[in-house]
Amino acid sequence: VMFLAESDMEKLEPSVRVNVGLGWMKYPYPEPDACKSLSKSKCPLRKGDKATYHLKMPISQSYPPVELKIEFGLINEKKEVQVCFILKCKVVN
Repeated sequence: VMFLAESDMEKLEPSVRVNVGLGWMKYPYPEPDACKSLSKSKCPLRKGDKATYHLKMPISQSYPPVELKIEFGLINEKKEVQVCFILKCKVVN
């Protein structure tokens, strides 16, 4: 995921929610430090810096086949959203 930093930041964390038709719920993303998943850049970032986040969503084999939406965002230490998007997904066998 390529993005431009909306503001200066020292830290960056992922915010993930899923919707399987019953409303949005938080999804426990395994790596809370999004700075560790940046490529071609690193924290701290300054406003206007170009950054690339390597998104890797773990899918457990225990998940049933289902269509869902995933809202993924990156948030700085001031709780300011730096990038946010929604993916339509399908878990299949």
